[in-house]
Amino acid sequence: MTDAPAQRQTLPDRGPRRMVTIKRGGRKEMQLPEGAEQTRRTDNTLIKALARAFRWKRMLETGDGVRVSIGNNKIFSDNIFNYSVHPTRRVDLSCQLAHQVDAVQAIELLRTAIATVPNVATEPAPQVEILGFNANGTLLAVRPYCANEHYWQVFFEGNRRIAEVANREAWPIPEQHSFVRQVGA
Repeated sequence: MTDAPAQRQTLPDRGPRRMVTIKRGGRKEMQLPEGAEQTRRTDNTLIKALARAFRWKRMLETGDGVRVSIGNNKIFSDNIFNYSVHPTRRVDLSCQLAHQVDAVQAIELLRTAIATVPNVATEPAPQVEILGFNANGTLLAVRPYCANEHYWQVFFEGNRRIAEVANREAWPIPEQHSFVRQVGA
């Protein structure tokens, strides 16, 4: 690769010396006259800070002590989740009921218990509804709302309240019912 011919231009420097600019391609390069000493040293602080910020953006520390390196393509092409845009956030919990447990009564008991968890928002009200049915019985969705900063406290305390209600009401442990039938040969 060859450099384009340099174009020299002399600029006045309000002193006995003159500074020279050299144009190379689309760049301009400032040069001091021969024999002149550079009085200022380059401050690399900003350059180092930008390099660290760029590296930090790509490396994250997880809560369990694992460092995750993320490439730029992954950062800019994946979905970005903003958990703090709304004042409240839904906490998704579930409760598996055994076949013998009355789901309607369980919904009312859990709705009352979840409403007493500290930092659960009153508006929107906590939701407890039937999510589905499976081989173990009825699956309930328990969904309180809270401020973003209280998410994990409500998550753990909500699970604790679900367990307390199940123990207090002596609900049986959910289990699959299997029947083996022998067909005559």
